[in-house]
Amino acid sequence: MTTCYQSGNDSNCCKNEQMFDTYIDIVNDYKKRYEDKQEFYYKWYSEADNLKSAIEKAFRSEDEKGKVDNHQCRVGRKRLVKAANIAIKNLSNDKFANFNQIHSFIKSVAQDIDGFGSLASYDVAIRIAKYCNYEVNEVHFHSGTTKGAIAIGINAKEGEYMTCDNFPHPFNTLSGDHIENLLCIYKDNLENLKRVNK
Repeated sequence: MTTCYQSGNDSNCCKNEQMFDTYIDIVNDYKKRYEDKQEFYYKWYSEADNLKSAIEKAFRSEDEKGKVDNHQCRVGRKRLVKAANIAIKNLSNDKFANFNQIHSFIKSVAQDIDGFGSLASYDVAIRIAKYCNYEVNEVHFHSGTTKGAIAIGINAKEGEYMTCDNFPHPFNTLSGDHIENLLCIYKDNLENLKRVNK
């Protein structure tokens, strides 16, 4: 889940205009500038009263001020609410075993909603996983994350995923949700670093 914190950014995903010399520089910059902010963002979703409330909150994609997350703006409030209602109606148990089970459930709901793609499904699943206090041990490839992964030499294909321990150091020191976030934010930096080091 990538949430833009850079002011004046009109795109749906952050870009970092800095130049970096190594992967370690990029990971350190991410930790310094984004990791704590991202955890603060997740905290809002983890504070739901129960699983149904967490699901509704996650699908609505609104922050504590009622602003829809940048990535879900294109989905639109009507479709987000419709998806939340479908999810709650189809919830057959009161807990999930892990992130992948949550993600599969969200993807099944998304099939019924036009315009609710892989990034929205992932973002909603992450929010629910944070409520459930589950670690994310894989990086799911979609949109900018795929581009970032390819830039570091991974044969990434949209819709697939890879476990964190298969990422090169220092990326594998982060959880899957933070690797995903970093790859998306720094995709252009990673591509530039790849070109410079050829």
